[in-house]
Amino acid sequence: MRHELWQEKDGSLTFIPVFNATARDCVSDGAELIWTCEASHYFAAMTAYYEFMDWGQYRSELEELYSVPYSEDKDWDLILSDNGQNDDLTQNQADALALEAQRAIRAKRKRSF
Repeated sequence: MRHELWQEKDGSLTFIPVFNATARDCVSDGAELIWTCEASHYFAAMTAYYEFMDWGQYRSELEELYSVPYSEDKDWDLILSDNGQNDDLTQNQADALALEAQRAIRAKRKRSF
């Protein structure tokens, strides 16, 4: 899956997977695409992003969740895309919401078998 790093005219950055339409809508017309990478899951994408930015090693308490390949998780776009409802959340709050959503999706899948 292709991930893109965009830089806005004000210098701010947006790193998104190309399939996340909600995040893509946040990138302004004047933004410049400055880097891309291919990653099979979110954790790999963030690891590459941290390396590119020279921020050290990417770590997350949700490594197991974020290491699920996109190809195996058809609901990932629903987790990442919240239609702007959670714009004021901290990263930890957003991670917690993503984990809660993923648990609900997995529980639903188990019940459907």
